[in-house]
Amino acid sequence: MRVLFALLLLTLPAVAQETSVDIQVRDDRHDPLRNAVATVGGCTGTLISNTVVLTAAHCLPPVFRAEKPPDAELAACKGLTQQSGLQKGSWEDPFTWYPSGSGQTPTLRLTFGDRRKKNRLVRKVTAYALPRCADMALLRIRTTLPLYLARPFPVASIPPLNPDRILAANRLRYAGFGMPRIELAPAPVRQTGQVAYWGRNDCHVVGLPPNRSDGRRILPGDSGSPLLLEQAGREIMVGVLWGSGTPDRAICGDVIPRQPDRHGSYTPTWRGSLEGTDATDIGAWLRAMVPDAEHVALAP
Repeated sequence: MRVLFALLLLTLPAVAQETSVDIQVRDDRHDPLRNAVATVGGCTGTLISNTVVLTAAHCLPPVFRAEKPPDAELAACKGLTQQSGLQKGSWEDPFTWYPSGSGQTPTLRLTFGDRRKKNRLVRKVTAYALPRCADMALLRIRTTLPLYLARPFPVASIPPLNPDRILAANRLRYAGFGMPRIELAPAPVRQTGQVAYWGRNDCHVVGLPPNRSDGRRILPGDSGSPLLLEQAGREIMVGVLWGSGTPDRAICGDVIPRQPDRHGSYTPTWRGSLEGTDATDIGAWLRAMVPDAEHVALAP
């Protein structure tokens, strides 16, 4: 994971460092509605059904994935080569679950609850699924979690009619396990804070997560963390953090105004297929692969 994160940083803009900032992040509450945000190895992920977690694909290194058959071809991500690179390429059928943590494959572990105390549970990943040309992954665990510990978030997999207006008008929240250095991740306590909406294009939503003490807004270990939007008194998952930057602009388009150096880039959970590419329709993929999740359309 250290190597993967280092490679990720090499492809992204430098992060501005500040000596004095308004620290906006805080410890998150320990309750079932918040504990759906869990650790995924050294990353963060979000429970969206009783047995499925949504995270970033680069949080699932190749060592945890099934062996590529000799005749399998990598997805042709023409125009989306940077995003395909973050995912480390995919040969898998997006609409198939593949085994993980069996045979010669190491086991990836997820931790739900308060990592400092006894009221936590660890679950092993048994299967995964990857979309084409997106830094996103689904992880399946063998057994459900007790409702007193964690409850899944609904996911906005149905494309909204006016995403800019919705994202700008509603409260957005960060929750993750970032630490100053990748070897320290995940954090012992889940962190949280408000996210300011900045802009979007066809592939990404750009936001400003809460400030940390060193001036950064995202840290190693935050990869895979959710963008949560509050509507009608409840929070809905609307994006997955993969890093910062706006890659593949020829296909995805520009973000206007240009984003500041310190920002977070999320893959929206409703991202559609992209003309001229093999990109998976993310919303349709989520609905097909996790039918027992609560799939919602955001109110305009």
